[in-house]
Amino acid sequence: MGGNQRDIPVSKEHGKSKADIAVDDSVGIEMKRELSNSQTKKLRGQIEDYLDNYSYVIVLACGIKDKDGWRKLKNKYQGQQGFDGGQVEFIWKKKESYGKELNESQNQGSFGRDIF
Repeated sequence: MGGNQRDIPVSKEHGKSKADIAVDDSVGIEMKRELSNSQTKKLRGQIEDYLDNYSYVIVLACGIKDKDGWRKLKNKYQGQQGFDGGQVEFIWKKKESYGKELNESQNQGSFGRDIF
């Protein structure tokens, strides 16, 4: 493909803010399974922390119990930029879609994002 090829470091629980996965110290990924009300409250602080440490933050939920809390966080942070210009993206892998390819899943936008 031309250009310089390099191995991009991908780490688990890396950096000052301990994101679940960090990609090249520029992307922090936080993953939640069956997101509950108590996790939603904690997640708000994690997002704020990650925005201080990463250029991009991805929040991935595999199943959500607290849909209202998820929507509130998504409405507050999606598309917003942090003090250092960090951007946040929310991805919801719905339970009925576990184990399926993205193109097989219904009611999802690109990359498995919820569309409502």
